[in-house]
Amino acid sequence: MWPSARTFLRSVIGYRASPRPPARLTLSLTSPQTPSGSNSVQRAFERETGRVVGRLSRPRERADSFAMEIVDVLPPRFGFVILTFCYSWVMLTYLAVKVGSARKKYGVKYPTMYSDKEQVFNCIQRAHQNTLEVYPQWLVFQTIAALVYPTAASVLGVIWVTSRFSYAWGYYTGDPAKRMNGAYGYIGIFGVMILSIAQQNKDQWFEPQRQPLHESPFRGAARSLHCISIVL
Repeated sequence: MWPSARTFLRSVIGYRASPRPPARLTLSLTSPQTPSGSNSVQRAFERETGRVVGRLSRPRERADSFAMEIVDVLPPRFGFVILTFCYSWVMLTYLAVKVGSARKKYGVKYPTMYSDKEQVFNCIQRAHQNTLEVYPQWLVFQTIAALVYPTAASVLGVIWVTSRFSYAWGYYTGDPAKRMNGAYGYIGIFGVMILSIAQQNKDQWFEPQRQPLHESPFRGAARSLHCISIVL
């Protein structure tokens, strides 16, 4: 008859297996310098104790390596940019809730987008819709600018997101002209657009030897898009 797993372990490595093996036993089974029979020892150990040895560490190492690659790409103050994104989510949620409340108040059923009778509802709906139209553009430029200028991009992002509240509150009065109360938001969105264009020439301004003048002006933008693809 074949010997039991405990007997086999004791005869091969000279150590008595226990339900919770010491660290040196686990290391000996997972070390790359183990003898050729270590695979059978490991399988016997797993059958005896019900524990999987040396298989979970590799996915964890890959996950840690991927996380470190992301950290290496992002600038040190990118956390402020993430807070700005969270702030924009709060703004979008607020505008969506206001539209839902207006539908109940003015009796506008789904999927009707605008009302033929209620002008105030149309203003509330338009405030939300206009923000959704501009939001993807702002999100792209905000991310590109933040990869090089995270602090400045965060400040400009907060300005733009806050302006959407002013824009909506002016629209909610029923007078479309008051939506211009949020016109200062152009500072935020045009600011991140300028930073997105300027960051591609940062190496040329500060390190001319790394960015020759004859190189393509789109090299920086391509590098930024590559960084975004890694993050996403």
